[in-house]
Amino acid sequence: MVLKKISKLLNNPITMLALIFPVYIFTKSFIALSYMLIAYVSIQVVLEKITIGKVSQLLFVSWLLIIPFGLATILLRDPLFLQWKFSIVYWLFSLILIVSYSMKGPIVLKTLFSLGGDKVNDIPNELLKKLTFIFTFGFIFIGLINTYFIYFTSFDTWVSFKFIGAPILLMLITAIPTVYLFSKAKITEK
Repeated sequence: MVLKKISKLLNNPITMLALIFPVYIFTKSFIALSYMLIAYVSIQVVLEKITIGKVSQLLFVSWLLIIPFGLATILLRDPLFLQWKFSIVYWLFSLILIVSYSMKGPIVLKTLFSLGGDKVNDIPNELLKKLTFIFTFGFIFIGLINTYFIYFTSFDTWVSFKFIGAPILLMLITAIPTVYLFSKAKITEK
């Protein structure tokens, strides 16, 4: 029971920000940041496996990327590997959305939203299609902005973008269309 609560707490993005961002602020070390990210995501994976019996695909893919990129950052003493990991993750999410959509329709988003309850199953595929494309291009956009911050700003500025700017962008890109989708879904249910 305690492990389940800890797992749930660690899966909250705000917890990650609260624990990891200060590590960099106080140490100013991308090596310390890399160690912390590797440890944090590894603990998430272990706790999810213990408490749920499986690891979510999203977390697993993130973990599979953070380990080699984080280790490359540590071993080669170059933050570029760590920085690129985030763009790659956003672009992979885009690819997953587009490939799954082209093969089976908006199944990924339908599955995600079905966790919200039965009423979500009534959302028309046309709205899910639009949302899939908005999310896809939003993730590509965040990855491109991350790349801009890698090459045209300082590492400190990139860290601030990664832990403050990117989550805000992600929230805007996902929340605004999702609210729109659910408002349209309610209209179609009448």
